[in-house]
Amino acid sequence: MIDKRKVKEILQAFLEQEAGSGLFEVSVSVSPKNEIKIYLDGMQGVDIEACVAASRFVESRLDREEEDFELTVSSAGLDQPFRVPAQYLKNKGREVKVSLRGGQTLKGEILDADDTGFLLAETGRKKGSSKASGKKKAKVPAPGEDASEAGKTPDMLSGEKRPADEKRPGEAGCVEAAPCAGKEQEQAVRDGVLRIGYDQVKETKIVISFK
Repeated sequence: MIDKRKVKEILQAFLEQEAGSGLFEVSVSVSPKNEIKIYLDGMQGVDIEACVAASRFVESRLDREEEDFELTVSSAGLDQPFRVPAQYLKNKGREVKVSLRGGQTLKGEILDADDTGFLLAETGRKKGSSKASGKKKAKVPAPGEDASEAGKTPDMLSGEKRPADEKRPGEAGCVEAAPCAGKEQEQAVRDGVLRIGYDQVKETKIVISFK
C-alpha cells in the first residue's frame, strides 16, 4: 500500500510550485487497493487544468513498476462539508449552515476566519438586539469547552460572584476571541456575531440557493 504521507509530501511540493495560484489541499486518501483520491480547492476556485496538472505531477513521482495505483484529483464540491480552515477564509461573505458538536445548528454569513476559528453573523438576527425570536438563544460552547457545561456561566461553575452586567470571553453575548470591551466588541454583540472555534464544529456547508 502506498504511504499516504508520501502522497501528501508530493502534493505539497506541487502546491508550493503553484504558490501564486491560491490552490490548497482539502483532503488526501489512499485505500488498501491503492486508490488515491485528492481533493483541491483554491482562493480563486479550481479549474480542470489545475486538477490535470496536479494529477500529472503526483503520478510522475510515484513508481507504477514498484506499486500500481489509481489516482483521482478533483475539486471540492459546493455540496461538500468544509475540511480545512482555508475554506472558511475563501468563503468569506457566503452564507453557511454550521452544525455544532453540542447539537446546535446555526446559519449565517462568514465574516472572517483564521487558523483557530471564524466569525459568523447569524442570518435573521435583528441589529441592536440579542434576540432573533421570542426564544432564548442557546449558548455556543467556547473552544475546548464541554458542551454539557455550555449553558453554565463561570459563576455557576466556580461559585464566584460578580456584577450582573459584567461579561467575559466565551459567554453568551461576547465574541470569544476578545473581552467584551471597546466599540468593536460592542458592535459585534449588537450585530449578532459569534466567534466559533473549529473544534466546536461538527459540519459546515455552504447554503446553496436556487432562486
